[in-house]
Amino acid sequence: MHTFLYDEKTLKLFRRLKRQPPKRILSDEFYHVGFDYGQSHIMATPKDFCAASQNGGDEAITIEFVEVGSPDKKHESERVIFENPVISRLFILRTLLYFTDHITYKSKVEALSTLTDEEKADKVLSQILSETTGKHEEILCNPQSKEAAQVNPNFANLVDVGILLEIDGKWLGCFSNCNSFSADGQVWTYEGISKDIAPYYEFIEVHP
Repeated sequence: MHTFLYDEKTLKLFRRLKRQPPKRILSDEFYHVGFDYGQSHIMATPKDFCAASQNGGDEAITIEFVEVGSPDKKHESERVIFENPVISRLFILRTLLYFTDHITYKSKVEALSTLTDEEKADKVLSQILSETTGKHEEILCNPQSKEAAQVNPNFANLVDVGILLEIDGKWLGCFSNCNSFSADGQVWTYEGISKDIAPYYEFIEVHP
């Protein structure tokens, strides 16, 4: 099994966030999240790795946290999500990532036959798929689940994909959601967490 887990240097940054919250948290609500301390900041951005896969060429995405010795200057694409936040809980999100076997299509008709009726109505999606030669899926599951125990370890990837923070009674995502090249930067509801995060990730709480 390939592992992409946070090292001690990154864990120290997480403990600092809990022990000494930043003055503000900024995000473009997609690519990056910034934790601004005034004279320095912690920048969170996606980073890709070559994943273990039977297909070759597949990637695992994590969020890299880097301390920068300068203020986080607000850009036009950013907004301030939290001012003087109180971070009461911080969880590392860990997932098991694996891939299905690649299927090669013999024709455009065969490629389009894999779409649902709703997907076929999307002309852009239909056009893209009609020009592909094949496909396979990437699958995420909770590392502690029964599904994870059945995955071939030679083609499995244990990945720390980012963090989830409880701030002033709200939940901020700073993670690669569904192995996407994005740091999320969204405020989540309990319902959203239960439906879209909890089934696929292990929650590992970080203490100061």
